[in-house]
Parts: sequence; C-alpha cells; structure tokens
Amino acid sequence: MITVVTVFRGQQGQFTLDSDDIVIGRTSGDATPDLTLDDDPKIAARHAHVWIADGHIWIEDLMSSEGVFVNGLKIEQPQSIGPEDQVLVGTTSLLIGWTDGAQTDQEGLTEFFEKKQSDTGDTEFMIKGEVNADAAYVPEINETSQQQLAMLYDLPLQFAAERDLTKLFKLVLDSVIKIIPGAKRGALLAVDRVKGKLALRASVPEDEPPISRTLIKRAAAQGTGFIWSQDAEMDFSQSMKALSIATGMYCPLMWQDEVLGVICVDTPDSDKSFTESDLRFLIAVAHYAAAALSNSELQADIEFKNKVQERLLTNFSPKLRSKLVDQARIGALVPGGERSQVTLLMSDIRGFTKKTANMDVQAVVDMLNEYFTELVQAIFENDGTIDKFIGDAILAVFGSPDKDVDQQLKAVKAAVAMQEANVRVNERRTARGAVVCDLGIGLHYGEVLHGFIGAEDRLEFTVIGDTVNRTARYCDGAKKGMVVISPELHEYVKSKFDFKELTFPTKHEGDFKGYEVIWDDGGIAID
Repeated sequence: MITVVTVFRGQQGQFTLDSDDIVIGRTSGDATPDLTLDDDPKIAARHAHVWIADGHIWIEDLMSSEGVFVNGLKIEQPQSIGPEDQVLVGTTSLLIGWTDGAQTDQEGLTEFFEKKQSDTGDTEFMIKGEVNADAAYVPEINETSQQQLAMLYDLPLQFAAERDLTKLFKLVLDSVIKIIPGAKRGALLAVDRVKGKLALRASVPEDEPPISRTLIKRAAAQGTGFIWSQDAEMDFSQSMKALSIATGMYCPLMWQDEVLGVICVDTPDSDKSFTESDLRFLIAVAHYAAAALSNSELQADIEFKNKVQERLLTNFSPKLRSKLVDQARIGALVPGGERSQVTLLMSDIRGFTKKTANMDVQAVVDMLNEYFTELVQAIFENDGTIDKFIGDAILAVFGSPDKDVDQQLKAVKAAVAMQEANVRVNERRTARGAVVCDLGIGLHYGEVLHGFIGAEDRLEFTVIGDTVNRTARYCDGAKKGMVVISPELHEYVKSKFDFKELTFPTKHEGDFKGYEVIWDDGGIAID
C-alpha cells in the first residue's frame, strides 16, 4: 500500500491506496487518476507515476508542464525516494511512504504514519522514530505548525528561484526564527570546500552570531539534531557562557550521509524551551538547505567542468566541439587512432624572431593573440581543426576527426581566408603604429595516423606521419603573403582556383614542386 501526505495551501491530508502502482493527477474527462488532487490547478490530468519496485518507492514525471520536484530539484527521469523526501507536484507538497503489513521501507521507523485523535478532536499526523537528520517532518496541526508547513511548501520554490545561497539562507534563517516560538537568535554554517572548515553563511543578529563551537561540532560529528539546555547539561564552554545560551537546537545539514553544514537557533531566556516538534521542523529545513547546497555545488562543478572542457576543445570548431561533447557524454570519445587521407595546413609568420626582438613580452603575446584570433576563425569557418600551435605557427587538419568529402577545397579556402584576415589585421595595426606581420602558408594532402591519444580523462587530438613533415616543407617554400600547395592537393582543387607553378629548394630533400594559389585577384572563382 502507498501512503501519501499532501499539503496544499496550508491544508494537510492523508491518503492510503491499496496498490503498489499509482498515478497522481486531476480528474479530466473520463480519466480518473488513482490519487486525484483536483484543488490544485497546476496539477496535470496525469502528472506523476509512483510505484514500488525492489523495496523502494519510485516516482517519475508523466511529461507534465509543471514538472515534478524532489527536495527542490526537478527530476528528468524515474527517481527513487523515501519518506524523508519532499515531493512537489504543481503547487502541492507530498510525503510518500509505503507499507507491507505493519512495516515500511524506512529503516528505523516502526510505523510510517500514525493517525490519532487529539484532545480537541482534530486529526493529527505524526511520524514515529528517532529524531535524526533523516527523519521526515509532519507537525501537529495548529497555527504555528500551519506556518511551518507553509514555509516548507515554499522552500523548494525559493531554492529554485534564488541562485545566491547566502541571500537565500539569510531569508530561511529569518523565517525559521520568526516561526519557531522562543527562538531569538540563529546561525547557518556551510562547509568551505577549499579550507575544509565550516563557514558562516547567515546569522541573526548579523553582528554577533550566536556560534557555540562545541555544540556545532557535536551536531556535525553526531550527524543528528538535538536540543541543548543549561538545565540538562552542566558542561559549558567559554563560548556558551559568553553567548548566554539558555537553550538551543542544533541540526546538521546532511546530504547522502555527508555533513555539508549546521543550522542552529537558540535563546538566552531560561524561561523558554524548544519542543520535539520544533526540532523536527528544523530538521526538515536543514534537509532542504542541504539539498540546495549539494545542488549548488553540483551546478558549480558542472559549470567549472564545462569551462575546462571548452578550453580543452578550443582546437575544434564550434560545430565539431558540440559533437565531441556529445560523444564524451555517452562514453564514445575514447583513445584510439586510424589511418586515412587528410589535408594539412601550416602557417608561419615570416621574420617573427627579428620583428619581436625588441618588443616587450606582453606586446608579443598580444600581437599573436590578435593575429591568431582571426586566423583560427578562418580555419573553423571551413570546418578545420587546430592540431597545435607551435610558437608563431599553426598546424591545422581538414577531414579529421570527422571525415569530410570536401576537405581539400575547404582547406585551400581556409588558407586564402587566413591571408585575407592577415591583411585586415595589418591594416588595423598599421593605423595605430604597431608592428605588422606577414604569413606564409603551405598545404599538403596525404595519409596520416590521426585520433585521440592518452587516457580517457586526458585525451589529446594529434596527427602523425610523413605528411606532417611534407606540409612543413610547403610552408617553408611559401614566402610572405603566399599560399603554396602540393601536387597531390592540386589534383583535387585545380579547377577551383588560379595557380602558378613553382619549384623551391629544401635543405635535405632536394627541390619540391608546388603550386601557388593566386588569391589577391579573386582566386576563389568557382564553388
């Protein structure tokens, strides 16, 4: 049997369904879900599916427009939940459990929900069991508990709307102190991942945070919430005496058995005391805060990894970069290489050493960045890949890691676009009296070994083979402003450009025959 406690606009209800597989939704036409929540206009006709499998409760979103949230996080696929997890469908909060005879799936709880009659005849719902950081919270129904329920109902929405956790934790702490009778002061601390210590994230009052290191360390070490009072314990630390703490509640922010922080409230008034219901409410708030902290750290980690990944993939065009990320996500981007025919392009700044001999180091770096920004863009626009930067030289590949039947034409177009870009940069730099540079570019088509080498967590794209060396020779043979291609590449593009045949010497391999691309008078004549 599945048991569901609902909270909608401060009103609480309980439903026990004699089934291990139910649909939650609203009555619509002939369709009637197993659990109907017709009062909530945000609930879809078939909003959520809940079932029992492998000794666990599972929930999934049935493609509703509002979605299903667990502990403030929207779920994208079926998820296992427990009675301690707060589920939000539409604007209705749910606690979900299941029973098999008198037992539940929550270890340590002798019953899931106990329904009893209060002295006033009102129906109340309580959860039995040890008060710890994982205990679910369903308070007695009175004015204070209705305020507490309303706050718990709002927390997932607040966490989803506010990215600045410091602001949000301040808001939460202020609300907790207002709602818990007798609470005068409070603090919320979170673990600083860099220093490995608890850091203050919010306090009331702000200028004198009521922090007892002894009690905070106890909550973190024990992993359980507790009520402390002077009457119950005679062992006082200096901070307790200085803060005049008469009684207080301390609760760890636990997420997946890890302490992420501590929340506490106290009062210096010896006439005031906190109840077990107050502690359960604070535990529930701590659970939400822990979920928000974990989600925030996860998002920050994802953003950081994405930025690192983007930097690692800067050698690839945006289109290819997106494809490689998708391959990495499904584990298809693994070390390995293949032999195939590719087109290589190498560019080099002529007279670079002499031009930069008297320049400041930063000025040299700025100059290279200005030229490379335009040159790389020309390569990417023609679906090329940067193999590496070698000082003032660039080695680019066309036809790898993705095959491209138009690689030869795209490579020559990229080379012409690079020379045109170089002219534009020179015009800008000349106008402001800066040093200008000229390019020589060589291209060759041939077989290489290419692919990703290294370990799965550290892959580097590279090309290997004599084709790389021969491309360097054609680059050496290109004087400033020239694009020189090999005879092998010429066979593929000879009808697309105007050329001038040439021969140039090499140091160890004799004379090389090549073709200069005539680009400055409209060389790209045919597409």
